[in-house]
Order: sequence, then structure tokens, then C-alpha cells
Amino acid sequence: RYWRRWNRFCRRKCRAAVKSSIFYWLVIFLVFLNTLTIASEHYNQPHWLTEVQDTANKALLALFTAEMLLKMYSLGLQAYFVSLFNRFDCFIVCGGILETILVETKIMSPLGISVLRCVRLLRIFKI
Repeated sequence: RYWRRWNRFCRRKCRAAVKSSIFYWLVIFLVFLNTLTIASEHYNQPHWLTEVQDTANKALLALFTAEMLLKMYSLGLQAYFVSLFNRFDCFIVCGGILETILVETKIMSPLGISVLRCVRLLRIFKI
């Protein structure tokens, strides 16, 4: 019984947070950073730049994953998946996680700018 009240309290606080304008603008800023990171990739770039971009992509993927999970928890799965944008976002985040796993385990080679990363740029239309 105590757990239910605590969970309900946490969900309400999380819901208020994810529906706030600060959260919205934070996500927009992350999308902008992601766009800059992807747009900065070019042929024959220095190795250090590739390392910075890989680190930035992983950090941004972690933040987008946290955003998705926070929304799923606070809204509930059913309400989360009602939104077409949330479905698209979930697809992009899960695809990014899968791509990272496949590249890190050497199952798939990094092909520079992947199709999935290009699709991620469609997030900019959230603005």
C-alpha cells in the first residue's frame, strides 16, 4: 500500500516534469546538438573528431533513452504509445541502441553516417 502511494507520487512528479516547458526545451536542445554532431561528419575527417562524435552520439543516445523511459513511466505505456511522435521516437531510440550494440560487438562495421542516424535527424521536425 505504501509502495503504491509512493509510485503514484513519483509518477505525478515525473509527469509534471516531462510536460514542462523546461523539459521540452531541453529535449529540443539535445536534438539540436544531435543534428550538429551528425552534420559535422565528413569524408576523411581527423580521427579525434570521429572519437568526439562517437562519444557525443553515445551520450545523446543515453539521454534520449532516459527521456523515452521517463515518459513511458510517467505517462504509462498505453498513453505513451498513443502519440505517433512517441512511437517514432521509440523506434529511433531502439534502433540507435541496436546499432550501437552491433557496432560495439563488431557484428556490424560503422559505415560513417548510417541510415538510422539520418532518420534521427527527422526529430528536428518536433520543433
